[in-house]
Amino acid sequence: MSEKEILRINDNLTVILDKAQHFKSTTFNLYIMEQLGANATKFALLPLVLKHGSKNMPTLREIESRLDNMYGAQFNVDVFKKGNIQIADYNLSVLNDKYADGSSLIEDSLKFLSEILFNPLIVDNKFKQKYVEIDKDNLKKMIEARINDKRIYAVERCIELMCKDDPYGIYPLGKLEDMDSVDENNLAEYYNDLIGRTKMVIVVTGNYNPEEIVREIKDIIKTNSQSQDNYSTGALIPKIDKPKKYHETMDVMQGKLSIGYTDSVDPSSDEYFSLLLMNCILGGGPQSKLFANVREKESLAYYASSRLDKFKGILEIYCGIEVENYESALKIIDKQIDDIKEGKISDHEIEASKAELEYAYKSISDSPDRRANFYLSQLLTGDSYNLENYINKISDLNVDDVVNAAKKLSKHTIYFMENK
Repeated sequence: MSEKEILRINDNLTVILDKAQHFKSTTFNLYIMEQLGANATKFALLPLVLKHGSKNMPTLREIESRLDNMYGAQFNVDVFKKGNIQIADYNLSVLNDKYADGSSLIEDSLKFLSEILFNPLIVDNKFKQKYVEIDKDNLKKMIEARINDKRIYAVERCIELMCKDDPYGIYPLGKLEDMDSVDENNLAEYYNDLIGRTKMVIVVTGNYNPEEIVREIKDIIKTNSQSQDNYSTGALIPKIDKPKKYHETMDVMQGKLSIGYTDSVDPSSDEYFSLLLMNCILGGGPQSKLFANVREKESLAYYASSRLDKFKGILEIYCGIEVENYESALKIIDKQIDDIKEGKISDHEIEASKAELEYAYKSISDSPDRRANFYLSQLLTGDSYNLENYINKISDLNVDDVVNAAKKLSKHTIYFMENK
């Protein structure tokens, strides 16, 4: 059983209360936002530096000691993007108060997050140089790691090229070439600017007293009550008359093909549910057309899948192929989409894909982080449906709905990576 409530504390702070009785922990996902742009690298670096130490907890050892005293609380940071918004997730998971021998872990948790975010280790208007240099090196390794995973890199590279004139083309962890210009002085200056204007969203998941949570948040989390920025996920990527083609060479054993399509579907509209089912039939799992025909029947690909980006109106197909199969793969991929547009969809494909999506949305309920991410997406799109609504909406769809969704697809970018 879950009860969700959205409270706007002020213009810059929104709280989402996700009261879920089956969790023995309380999880805080505190999201800070920035518009994707020139400060992307600094924004991505900040959580690493802030996690390294605060004024009252100046070392990692002292932070770990504080977490140990909170019954082994877990604290992590992450940076990602939703549309044109760059988001940092400060994630803290603690034992539910009723298992904590009378300790107020709710209060302790919010004080910990407040200390990390609002009382950083800034002395003489600069962060500690040692921490900044260590975390710059860590961030560099994180950026380089995605390049080393060629399968993921090809997917992201296609999106970068497809969105090269849109902020969404910026990688959420920033750019390697920006790293040398960041130092302890300008990072502190950026922090002071950001913290005064950023939008914050706190999602609290667990079995707790909502009134206590809201009271503690108002007492402890001090934000600027006057809104400074209005963040936007940005417009959907527009379709173009002729698809763009890109070929790049890297050290790879097999070719990586990624194809980006625009879908022109408003993510807050009911049409989005048709798009979800269409994508699942196309490339969402072992029951999909791409898997059954491109990979299994024709043996043209080592893997073949598709994915959606709801915020930018993008569907992307990605597969691993031999270089000599490039043209054949393009043709058979086109055929799968054409078949869906023509209604050549079996009852099994429809029902298996509905079951796949039902399982996927039900599984969100089992993870506090996935629940928080789902509710954040809803907040950004203005979508008011809950997980049960999603499952019911998908269950009610028919072949015509899927056909209409497929007819909205327009090929935009073809990216192929092959060996040097």
